[in-house]
Amino acid sequence: MVGSPNIRSVFKSRGVLAWVAVAVVSLLPLGCGPAGPNLVPVRGKVTYGGGPWPKPGTITFTGGQRPASAEFDAEGNFTVMSFDKQKGLTAGKYKVAIECWDVPPSMDKPGAEKSFVPQKFRNPSTSGLEIVVEPGKPITDLKFEIPKK
Repeated sequence: MVGSPNIRSVFKSRGVLAWVAVAVVSLLPLGCGPAGPNLVPVRGKVTYGGGPWPKPGTITFTGGQRPASAEFDAEGNFTVMSFDKQKGLTAGKYKVAIECWDVPPSMDKPGAEKSFVPQKFRNPSTSGLEIVVEPGKPITDLKFEIPKK
């Protein structure tokens, strides 16, 4: 087409580039708010046969809007952290699994793994452990009892 500017000449114009930059930057905040999701603090204790654990382990929460996990110490104390390292869970129903390994699974030595936790409790679908997190209601005394093998 004779006489019409091509797209490159339009975008080379400083005014158009400035306008495009302002438009892009102004749309960025529409994704997530600065505070992120509404998380409810969750902490508690998981015991092993009524007492402490031989080693620290992991508790995982599946379901809800965001899965999360927590490391527990040898006394079983934990604070739940979402995947982006914020404390707490979003409101919802969660299934729970527990892991504590004497010898963790390894590709180098398949079959050599040894868990302190019975198989039933390592799978959230079979553990029977569940919690319901309600908006604005922190859970500060969650307790789970895992029997010794």
